[in-house]
Order: sequence, then structure tokens, then C-alpha cells
Amino acid sequence: MKRKLSMAYRNAKRVKASIQTYGIKATIQKVKLHLHYKTQSPVFDLIALKPVKHPWRSTKKQTHTYDMSVIIPTYNRAHMLPELLAAWKKVDAVTRYSYEIIFSDDGSDDQSLEILGQEKALPLKVIKNTHGGASKARNSAIKAAKGEKLLIIGDDIFPNPQIINQHIEKLRNLTITDAVLGECDWHNDLTVNHLMDHITIFGCEQFSFKHFPKHDFTDFRHFYTCNISIDREFLLSEKTIFDEKFYRYGFEDIELGYRLAKKGMKIFYYPEAFGEHQHPYYDVKKFCIRQESAGEMALVFKQLHKDIEPIVQIDQTLSKWSKYLRDDTAEQSSGLYNELISFCQYIENNYDTRNSSVSKDLSVVYGALFRFAYEKGVCSQTISSKNYDLNKLFIHEFFSEKLSKSLKNLNEVVPVPHYDSILSYLKTSIQNGPLLTLEAIDLEHLNEMLLRYRGLGELLRLRLRSQTAVEGLLYRPEKGFYLHINNLRQILFFLQYHNDTELLFLSFGLSDLPYVGIKGSLRNSCISYQNTKINDDTISLKDIKKGKIIRIFEHFDANKVLFNSLLKENTFLPDDYGYFGKEALKMQVIPTPLNGLSGKNTKPVIFVFPVFLAVGGVERNTAEIIDRLKETYDFIVITFERLHEAHGSLHHQFLDSCMGIYDLTELSTHQNILEYLHKLKQIYDPQLVWICNGSPWLAAHTTDIRNTFKDASIIDQEAYDTEAGWIQLYKNKDAGLLSFNRFIAINSKIQDIFINSVGINADRVDLIYSVMSTAKREQAIGVSLESLYRKFNLDIKQKYFVFIGRLTEQKAPMDLLKCIKAIVQKYDGTYKFIIAGSGELNGRMTEYIENNDLSDYVVRFDYVENTFELSRIAEAIIFTSLFEGLSIALLEALSVGTPGLSTNVGDTNVIFDQYGNGSMFHTIGDIDEYVSVFETFIENYSFYKENAEKNKEIIAHNFSAEHISDHYLKCFEAAREHLSGLPK
Repeated sequence: MKRKLSMAYRNAKRVKASIQTYGIKATIQKVKLHLHYKTQSPVFDLIALKPVKHPWRSTKKQTHTYDMSVIIPTYNRAHMLPELLAAWKKVDAVTRYSYEIIFSDDGSDDQSLEILGQEKALPLKVIKNTHGGASKARNSAIKAAKGEKLLIIGDDIFPNPQIINQHIEKLRNLTITDAVLGECDWHNDLTVNHLMDHITIFGCEQFSFKHFPKHDFTDFRHFYTCNISIDREFLLSEKTIFDEKFYRYGFEDIELGYRLAKKGMKIFYYPEAFGEHQHPYYDVKKFCIRQESAGEMALVFKQLHKDIEPIVQIDQTLSKWSKYLRDDTAEQSSGLYNELISFCQYIENNYDTRNSSVSKDLSVVYGALFRFAYEKGVCSQTISSKNYDLNKLFIHEFFSEKLSKSLKNLNEVVPVPHYDSILSYLKTSIQNGPLLTLEAIDLEHLNEMLLRYRGLGELLRLRLRSQTAVEGLLYRPEKGFYLHINNLRQILFFLQYHNDTELLFLSFGLSDLPYVGIKGSLRNSCISYQNTKINDDTISLKDIKKGKIIRIFEHFDANKVLFNSLLKENTFLPDDYGYFGKEALKMQVIPTPLNGLSGKNTKPVIFVFPVFLAVGGVERNTAEIIDRLKETYDFIVITFERLHEAHGSLHHQFLDSCMGIYDLTELSTHQNILEYLHKLKQIYDPQLVWICNGSPWLAAHTTDIRNTFKDASIIDQEAYDTEAGWIQLYKNKDAGLLSFNRFIAINSKIQDIFINSVGINADRVDLIYSVMSTAKREQAIGVSLESLYRKFNLDIKQKYFVFIGRLTEQKAPMDLLKCIKAIVQKYDGTYKFIIAGSGELNGRMTEYIENNDLSDYVVRFDYVENTFELSRIAEAIIFTSLFEGLSIALLEALSVGTPGLSTNVGDTNVIFDQYGNGSMFHTIGDIDEYVSVFETFIENYSFYKENAEKNKEIIAHNFSAEHISDHYLKCFEAAREHLSGLPK
């Protein structure tokens, strides 16, 4: 809470300063632009409309009688209307604005009209329509409305009392083209089952509220008419409001949202404006029918807007199903689909499906059923099936090894009739032979390949350039270009489970999609079928159905280009994970993975789990330990989150010291991580798992990790703060986490929480500090100061302070800049500052430096390979972090005799108190205190500098790779002993 308040206070100060500098109108525009272009959650950034150059503008000719009109289409709700009207009376009692409620009846044949007609306490208007669907009913009400704003809401949504106030006030704070979306959650009176959880949380076939970023914008796909408000004049700028061509449920609201988005509409998610949804879903079959309806209406959407294909996926669905119809054999049963529906219904009826023991597996089944139902709806009106039962096609794609496993798990919890007959449908395919042919230009080229890639013969075929037909995928890099063997291992691992890939595109470096990185010839990036036409700068993708982009973090000097600019005959929009093409790639069932990846390893294997291999202290620490212990263990590094350009990459520091690096979210989606881990376990058989930094996915799957690696020791080193992040799992005593074998605390405060708060036995906790690179330190010390000043183009007469770190909220670099501004003013430019690092705050920092005339006093470096060198130049190193374990950059500076200034985070105070080589900022975020401490530091600089020089060799030894790696080695051995001592 304090951190949030602090951030809010800082934001308020920024706005105030901007108003003073630029004026209120310019400031408002800057804030709007910030909100408009703010990065969205990956869940909702699958497709992006281009920013509208000329958004709709009001003519101000529209008159209104009320502040708001509430639009409620209704049909046969007599059983619910009395309670619903009572809820609206609670709204009426607190509403501060003029409004009307328009119930538009869709030809009800119950007592709905009588009940509405008797209501006198509310400003109610009733419109009678012949039965024609929700679109027609909404349109009638909207045309009759007299409100400035419209709140479109469902007749099964029970509003919170403040809902009108909330929508009106939020709309008035936004632009006229913005809509406000309130949350809809299940009514308190309902018994919620897993089907209802799945369609709103896990599969999101109905709503996605649980995944929206709160108080932020989302796009037209979430124009949910269950609870959304918008300006009436803007809405009526469309000649067609809700298109009545949608004759069944599905897409009529999103289609309207799409048209409005082209005029500049954005949707602001405002969860406080909530309503309770009184619509239970207890019947699995009915929801499947609902999904079929959505698929059928997706065709209407596509007919109206050809460019919407990436969302509705009509073309690829029709192509896939047409192939299934051609290839289908008569023996396939049409009953599997219906049997699975009955299977799920039996579980829902006979078990508490919100129980975690069944929820995940039940969602796997629901995901397959509901996707199939949607695609069936797409195809039922378009594919000439000659009375063919489309349910037969379920087995082709949707009945997978994962689905089979989930069915088995469910049946173990809730024995289901006819389970054995369902399992009999399982089909598996076994991968045989090489996965890839690698073609050399000449014998010299071929011999070099044989030398580099020895040990991969089972999975890789090498041959000279030839026109002879080759089965499967082919890679023809230019001479002199070689992938590192660990990158090739990752590609082969991917192809084991996606051997129907038609083009695997290798993007070199960190380019974020839809951009890719090209190194040399385009042939270096393309793994494809032999007949694919690849020129120097274009690819012919006319017939490609399935493709994947995988980034290779090996070459950072690649040319960054738009992927679609390389395509000669077609264009594809890669999704967030790099998939593209007319058909979706699916992870295939391989009962036994090929073991050619593992080689002949004789040492124990350790799986290492960082979040990603970004430029950061955790990654540098991990690289040093692996390099020191690689003669004792074989290390396999497995990452879980996608890198972005702002993160930087340290992959190059791991390539030669590890047996393999697998970036799982480069290979697939988060959904497949567990399956990939299971396959990697089968291949490498690890004895240890070292979790050196936790990802959100890991935090949610600690029990799955324990179960997957039940025969291995697991060491957790993911807590880097005593308040936020992974430490909360410890404080909540997460069962999966505490089942791990050993725990590394990176400072004494975390160690105290582990032992005294969480209750972990002290014998299972190791206090291990961060490590420095001895080699880089020696390299930096061996260079003269004059040479270092020249290398970095710095003035040798100038006094510099240095900051080294990732530019993230955790490091609080904006606080540092505010402190720098005050110091520059106080000391009239006597001191300058070096900031080395990159990250998501880079743009904000650049703007602040320019706006506050600090360009002459701040020197920027995005990346420095040897940061000891900068520390040697500096008077001191300075940090304003919100939290740290124990900063490696700080230790590096202290080890070369450079004192430090830092916030009181981690064990920084322990080091400063023991060695007297630094001074502490005690109140995080207090810029005035930072400046005051800086002044005192300058006055006593000789004291801190003398102590830093006196103790630098002690620091260098205590935090050296040689010394710290011994602690890790003992920890690894103790973890293995702990597992061997447990009962089997």
C-alpha cells in the first residue's frame, strides 16, 4: 500500500510539474497519449488496430433530455424482473444524475410486459417489439433514448447501486469516443461450478474480465453489452447500430465495437462499475450449442469485414476441416464428442468441480470441446459434408495425448461410466528418423558442420547441396554461418513435437514481433520444405499453412525488419508466440522422446530455471556459478517468459557452459510448458532442479513442478524481497513450494523469514550471497584509468557517480534522476552521473533528462560488458532501489575500492556497517533525504574511500565465484542427500 501511495504521489507531482511547464491542455493530451499507447497485457494484444489518424468528432447537434439512458433488452424474464427492478430502485436512491431506463421487450410470451407496466417508482419506459433477437431490441431502445450517454446492460445483470454514477463520471473524464466497461461477475445467489469458472477465467469463452488490466484500455473484442456505456451521439454516428444480420447468438456486439474502434473508440475497463450476472451455466451440452452458434455467427462477421480473419480464423478452420473430411476414414466414431460432453456433465453433477484436483484437467477437456464446437459452427454452414456427421472429426485434432491424460486424471477422482470406451479412441504417432536435413555448400562447409554438431546424428542429417529430393524440413545456411549447437538442440526439440511445421523462421537477436532479426542471407533464417522459394530478401509463402518464428539469442547485430516485408506472395500476422499461417500448429503426441539431444552425459544433470536470460544481476550470478561448476554437473537452462528488447540478453554467457538452453515460450505457449518440462525430464533425467528466479507461471504451478520432478531434488532461490513477489508464497505457506528440498536465502532478512516466519528447518536453508566475476575484475584492474576514460569517451578531470542496473520500477531510476537534478543544481555541475542499463523505463528517463536540462550531466550506456570498468572510474556507485537482495554491481564497485551510496535494501547495511565503505539512504523515495545523505557523503568522502580501498580485497574474496560456488556446491549436495533420505 505504501508503495502504491508513493507511486501515486510521484505521479501527481509529475502532472503538476507538467502543467507548470506545458499548460493544462498539453498535459491532458500527454496523459491521454500515455494511456492510449500504454502496453497492454499479452492476453489482449493478439491483434492491434492501427491508431486512428482522424477519430470521430462531435458535431454537438445532438440534444438530450437526460444524462443517461439505460438500455435493457429483455425476453421472457417474468421470473426475474421483480428482483431486478428492486435492484434498480437501489440504484435510483443514490443516483446523482437524470436518467431513464428503457426496457425493450423482444416479444415475450410470459408476464414480462405486465410486470414492467406496473412499475411506477422508476423512470421506466417500455418498448414492445415482435420477436427478432437482442440486436433488434437494443436498436429499438437506442433509437428511442434521450440520454447524453447510454448504458447498455443485460436483463440478467443486477447492478450495484452506484452503477449510473460510476459510468457517467468515468465517461466524462475520458474522450467522447471512449466506452466504459464495467465488470460482470456471478450473482451471489448462484452456486458456481467449474464450467462457469472455465468460461470466465480459464477458457474465457464468455468473458475475460479476470484477465483485464484494471483501469486501463482494452480493445473492441471486449465490447461486452452486458455492462458497457458510451456516448449516444457517437454511437448513432453509425447508420447501422447492432447489425440484425446476426440471427443467432454471437459477435453482434463485437462487430459494432469493431466499427466504432475504426473511428477511434477504446474501451476503458472500470471494475468498480460492476453488476452481478444471474445466469447459471449447469448444462455442458447447452454451452457447446452456444459455441456452435458463435462459430456460425463468426461467418457473418467475416462476411461483413474481410480483415477480421486473424480473430475469427474462418479461412484456416475451413481449410483444416476440409482436409479432415477428405482424409477421414469410415471407422472413426461420431460418438466421441457426445461421450465427452456426457463425461463432463457426469463430473459436474457428482463432484465439487471447483476443487483443484479436477479443475485443471476439466478445463483441458472443456477447452477441446468448446473450440471444436466453435469450429463446428463455422463449418456446419459452409462445408459440403453430404449429410456427414461432423462430430466424427473431433478425433483428428482435439483428442490429444494431453486430453487423454486429463481424462485419466479425472476418472481417478470421479470414476465415470464408459471411460474405457473413450480412451479407446486415442491415436498416437511415433517420430522416426532425422528431424532436419542440414545442407552444406561444399566439403569444407560439411566438415565444419560435422565437427560442430557431432552427437546429433540421430536427429540431424547432414548432406552437400543437392537437388535430390529430401523428406521433411531442410536448412541451407550460407557458408561461414553456424548456429551454436545449443540453439540447434532447441530447434530439434521443437521439431520433435511440431514435425508438421512448414516454415520455421529463425529471428536473430531480440527483435519483438512483428519485427524479426536478419543476419546475413535470408537463408540463414529459414528452415522449410525443399520447394519453398527463398531469395536473398524474400520468401514465397503462397502454400504455407503452418509456420513458427523462434528467436535465436546469438547474434545481436542483426538487421531488424517487419516479418511481413519478407513475404513475397502472402502476408501473415504472427501471434504473441510467433505462430503464423493458415492453420495452427499443435503439439503432437510423441510417447517416447528421441534421446539424441542429451548426448552421452556422465555427470549429474541440473535443470536451471530462471525467468529469462535478461541482462540482470540474477542472470549474471547464475552464469558465474554454472561456469564454475560445469566440470561437476551438466546444466540445462530452461526459461519460462519471453524476452523483450528492453530486457537485453545474456544468452551468450550461457551457451558454452551449458549442455542445453530451452526458451519454452519461444517454442510454444505457456499452456504447453508442463508438457515440455515432462519431455525434457524424460530426455535428460535431472538429479537437481535449481529455481534461481521465479516467473508468474512458476508461482502458479509449484505443485506441478514438484509432481513433475518427484524423483529430483528441487532448490528454490526465488525470493529477492522481504515484502513483494515470491516471498508471499512463502508467507502463505504454499504447499508445493514448501515441498521443495532446499532453500537459498540471498540475504539475512530473507533467511530470517524462511526460518522464523515460515517455519522451514534451518538445516534446509542456505544463506548464499551474490557472486562477482573474478576474471572480469582482474581484467578491469589490469587497464589504466586513462585507458578506461578514453574507452568510454569521458573527461578524466570530471568527477562521476555511476548507476548500473536494469531500468525497472524495482531499481527506481526515476528517483535517481530527481536526486541528480537536485545535486546538479546544488553543486552547479561539479558532479556528473553515468547510468548504465536498459529496461522498460528507458523512454521515461530520456524524456525526464531532456525536459529537465540534464543532458550535459548524465552519460548513458545501454549495455556495458565489463561493469567493473565503470566502477573504477566513478567516485562512488549509487542506488535508489525499492528492494534488492544484495546488488552485484554494488559488490563489484566495492571490490575495486569504489564506495557506495544505497537505499537500505537487502543486506547492504550489513556490508556498509562491517566495512565502512558506504552510506545509506534510510527512507525509500525521500529525495530530500537522498540529497542530504549525498551532501554528508561528500563531506566525509575520504573516510568512505579509504575504507573501500582498505577492504576491497576482502570483498573480492568473499564474493568471488571461487568462494561462493563452494557454497552452491555444498547446497546442491545437501539437497541430493535430503531427497535420498526421504521415504520412497
